[in-house]
Amino acid sequence: MKVKVNLKDLQRIVKEEVQKLQEQVDHESIKDVVTHASKLLGAIDAFRQVASNHVVNAITPNLDNIEKTLEDMVNSPASYVVPAKPEPKKVSLRAVKD
Repeated sequence: MKVKVNLKDLQRIVKEEVQKLQEQVDHESIKDVVTHASKLLGAIDAFRQVASNHVVNAITPNLDNIEKTLEDMVNSPASYVVPAKPEPKKVSLRAVKD
């Protein structure tokens, strides 16, 4: 019994597998990014309220850049999560009898 796979079917199978890999989302890591970025933003706000104007003015350029980055992390946390490497799959194109 010989099974033939044409090029279109093979392309469809590969496309479906790649799409499955791209859909895997690490929600826990995304939640961690949002949580930690929010806490740091809160700490910066608290620092600005407590510190003297002289100290705040001295580090404002650096804080502004950090705040912008943290706000980006809160708004699009998935951009800051390193995707997990999927386990390689062994694929055989030989027909297998049941």
